[in-house]
Amino acid sequence: DATWSNVTPGQPPVMRVLFLGNSLIGISSSYSNAVPGILTALCQSFGDEIACTTIANSSWELQDHATNAPSTNAIISGNYDFVVLQEQSDNPSLPTIRASRFFPASRTLNTLITNHAERTMFYQTWGYLDGDTSANCNSYDIPAQYKNCDGGFGSVTAMARSL
Repeated sequence: DATWSNVTPGQPPVMRVLFLGNSLIGISSSYSNAVPGILTALCQSFGDEIACTTIANSSWELQDHATNAPSTNAIISGNYDFVVLQEQSDNPSLPTIRASRFFPASRTLNTLITNHAERTMFYQTWGYLDGDTSANCNSYDIPAQYKNCDGGFGSVTAMARSL
């Protein structure tokens, strides 16, 4: 693989990762879920080198990244081994939004990523502590035995399964 051709024997390669998402991957030091930083520390604890770049804006969806020049230019640079995609909050759990926005944006970004010899990964966010609104929870397309919509909020488990 040409990506690894300039590595000195015995020297571990530096893995390059681009994160595209929103505040849920941690866009400032005030967030405890600074995913790129946590991943960097984990890799370093094993003696592996990793370089992470993050393009994230509060509440952004993948469709925002699919049309954002800094996001698409970073992919086009081909300087990453992996591009991690993180969708906005509950979008993947809602069939209509998933079909109309999440899947099309994911396909667009994945095509761009794979056309530039990079690999796509998804970062799955978590369910809300009290679950999603009952209207959203009732629209989850998961088996009834796993759905728990109590009329006010669903459960974190139901939302996580739907995500």
